[in-house]
Amino acid sequence: MDSKTSQVRHPGLPLALLCGIVLGSVAFFPLHDAGFTLPKLLLFSAVAAGGMLWLALSPHVQALRVLTGTLAGKLLLAFFGVVLLSLLWSVAPVMSVLGTPPRFEGVLTHIVWLALALTGIGFVQSKRGEGQMLQAVIASNALIVLYGFVQFFLLDPLQPFWGDGTFLGRTFSLAGQPNVLGGFIVLTFPLLLTVALARKEGRSERQFLLALCTFNLAVLITTVSRSALLGLGAAFLFLLAFVPGVLQAYRKAKGAAMLLLGLVCFLLLLLVFIAFSQRFTAEGQGRSMRARSIIWSDTFSLILDHPQGIGLETLGIVYPQYRSASLLGVESLQAQVDRAHNKPLDLLASLGPLGLLTYYGLIVSLLALAVRGGRQKSDVHSGALGAGIFGYSITLLCGFEHALTGAFFWLLIGWLLGCAWKARKRKAAPRLLALRGAVLVLGFACICAGSIFTLWSLQRWRMQQAEEFFARGELVQSLALYEQAADIFPLDRTLLLRTAETALLAAEQAQSDVERSVFMSIAGSKLEALVVLTGGRDSYAFLLLAWRTALIPDVPLLRQLADEAKQRMPTTVDAYRILTHSFQLVGDTAAARQVQRELRELLPVFWRDRQGEARILWKENPWLADYME
Repeated sequence: MDSKTSQVRHPGLPLALLCGIVLGSVAFFPLHDAGFTLPKLLLFSAVAAGGMLWLALSPHVQALRVLTGTLAGKLLLAFFGVVLLSLLWSVAPVMSVLGTPPRFEGVLTHIVWLALALTGIGFVQSKRGEGQMLQAVIASNALIVLYGFVQFFLLDPLQPFWGDGTFLGRTFSLAGQPNVLGGFIVLTFPLLLTVALARKEGRSERQFLLALCTFNLAVLITTVSRSALLGLGAAFLFLLAFVPGVLQAYRKAKGAAMLLLGLVCFLLLLLVFIAFSQRFTAEGQGRSMRARSIIWSDTFSLILDHPQGIGLETLGIVYPQYRSASLLGVESLQAQVDRAHNKPLDLLASLGPLGLLTYYGLIVSLLALAVRGGRQKSDVHSGALGAGIFGYSITLLCGFEHALTGAFFWLLIGWLLGCAWKARKRKAAPRLLALRGAVLVLGFACICAGSIFTLWSLQRWRMQQAEEFFARGELVQSLALYEQAADIFPLDRTLLLRTAETALLAAEQAQSDVERSVFMSIAGSKLEALVVLTGGRDSYAFLLLAWRTALIPDVPLLRQLADEAKQRMPTTVDAYRILTHSFQLVGDTAAARQVQRELRELLPVFWRDRQGEARILWKENPWLADYME
């Protein structure tokens, strides 16, 4: 069924939704650790809610029968069903629902992604809708890639927001992170290339798309993302092996293709040396494969102890118990790990075997649909969508999802499912009131998600102001702003930790017993809230409770909490520093020296070599001088 009736009845809504997708892809706030995530999630939530409203009012809601009429659709429902069921075995259910900084990928975000997939299914049921979807993807890609190209040549107009040393010269554009930018290009490039080669009319449009493909390849190289380069290679192989129309189109567009090849070769020669030399001359500060292999090994140990999974967004509070000391030799001493940097391991750790099987079962079934569609001359897009999904899945073997790539990944999945349903030419179904009702419920959930992301954004603005006062040593003003941030949205692990830490520092410097009591009370209330939020699994809660106990002082309880903290985070450097400080506060110099010895044993064997291998280590951690024997 064509969407003319739908388009006339709601002429502005589909266009507004597609504009929202484009705006969401480039949105950012000048925030330290959430500026590229929260604004995108906020806009994508609005798009998802609007998409559910449009779908509920549209005759294309019947296309959602693809979810029960195909294996891929059933597996999509099964995967999101596992996401909801994972709350039963999550070690911190509240965190799993809401998500946590800096990625915010809890159940709410997954609901938004499901709604985007359903929106994609509905949009592509008409030729006009599919064309508009393609335009939105092209526009998003063009804005992000061209901005990245400008950024590489040091013409970034927003550079003051990022800082001079951000990612050591690697391009990140408005995606916020080089590997995320690489993953986005891998997702969308096959579609651009296929459309450009298949374009029969509009020479200028084809030239634009071919030029955009060239910029995509150039910017991908400047990200120096090895996983993205591998993923793009896999996408190319998929196109060549399973989409015969690509080679045929290449032969017909030989002149334009040769021009593209020439431009690519020129840019490769120009950029490859520059980009890779920037990356590997500073490899000590980058995440190396050695670091990933250690994290993978640690995560596997965690999975063996929790075979059912630990829930979404909880790896950051459980991982410290499994963290190997060897990671300190290849990563920053303060590096926090909240992802395994490997999609299969992340799925096993969070959702368990059910999540792994349903997710990759969905990917395999989608690729089968893409291969089937790619062989049809009338289906220009399915093969390219499958290539993007396949290449991105390969990229995730050494990476993780982000708000940007996650949204487009599920949107393209919906597009592919929509193409599969459209090809079946099913008869119109009855009014499907139950299905429309379910869509409206999902839309309401997206509205709730968007409301939470809005509050979280406002909270992060206030929290950043608090951190600026903290950096200047104005603890009382900082604490007041942290409290205001908590009034806006308190269910944030990072906020609770920083507020408690600031309150404890202020208590140490208090001029009167009354002030000290107030600060101690604030720290205590925030730590209690942290225990509730994290299900009592956050190691830092015990650590800061030990610090607070030292200020009371209560030496026996301090020793008990110190032992608990070291057991839960045996290789976390900050734990030993705070415990050393806590024992010094109560005058227990023997215990403080013992903790210092334990910390020295954790440090890399080369840590005393200030002028050699440990030069960067000492530059980042001048406090090490206090721990020299």
